[in-house]
Amino acid sequence: NEVFWGTVISGFLQREKVEFDVKVSASVRYFFDTSLVMSLLDLDTIENHQYAVELCEIINKSGCQSWVHPITVKEIDGILQKVEQFGPASAMHISAAVERRDLTSSKIINIRSSLESLIKKAGVNILNLSANKVRDSILEYKDKGSVKALGEYRRGHNKESIADIHDV
Repeated sequence: NEVFWGTVISGFLQREKVEFDVKVSASVRYFFDTSLVMSLLDLDTIENHQYAVELCEIINKSGCQSWVHPITVKEIDGILQKVEQFGPASAMHISAAVERRDLTSSKIINIRSSLESLIKKAGVNILNLSANKVRDSILEYKDKGSVKALGEYRRGHNKESIADIHDV
């Protein structure tokens, strides 16, 4: 964690034009991606969890807001459902949390059933979109060439995946 923050600060200080009189706008919204939300919910390694908690605290204490898109929440739910049914793949970061926290299928079901409230409790707002709007967005993107190409690249086939739709 210290190395990570050191690189962030170093990168910031090495910019060509450094503005020290920057005023933070409270209207800034930071949208968290799947891996960051899962880390924040302690569904990742300890190090990633600590990083996510610190980042969320910095954003929220600076007067800005942490947000997540409903499609991201849907993707997280899908990941948890697969882990619940089949266990975590060893390459997935969630496998560290499953082992460390002894996350059984029933515990994962509990996390899934309270996913939105856990996200909000962690200090992250969920973009308020109707279920119909989310469904329409998914339907709009699922047949796009970029989504199919991403699926082909990742899995060798272009079968629909919420992760591909989310990432595009």
